[in-house]
Amino acid sequence: MNKINKTNETNETNKTNETNETGKTGKTKKTDELTITLDQTDPSVHRYILSGRVSIAEANELQFELEEAMRGGTSRFILNMRKVTFLSSSGIRVLLMFYKKANARYGSFHVESPSENVINVLGLTALDAMLL
Repeated sequence: MNKINKTNETNETNKTNETNETGKTGKTKKTDELTITLDQTDPSVHRYILSGRVSIAEANELQFELEEAMRGGTSRFILNMRKVTFLSSSGIRVLLMFYKKANARYGSFHVESPSENVINVLGLTALDAMLL
């Protein structure tokens, strides 16, 4: 998997090539608060594993990743949010925006394995039925 480590303070990028234990290739982006890993077994589906906090800066990074995939032709997305500890309103905005964009392209967008915090936030905003 290609590892891309980004820090908010230095804005440096380090790249290395790696393949995980299942032989899948992907990329990982890290900020101080969030890790975004592309775990792709099907070229038509982008499955991201998120770990950490999704606050304003991290939501912007997630939006950039999803926009990049969409520009590349992807319209089917899965976000594994099992290890997400915090989901801000900015994160909710990104989820909702890409749910709408994917559906407009006759694709799909959903959250799999949400953490308890994510379930609570999506339930409070009545987006759980749409995204889970």
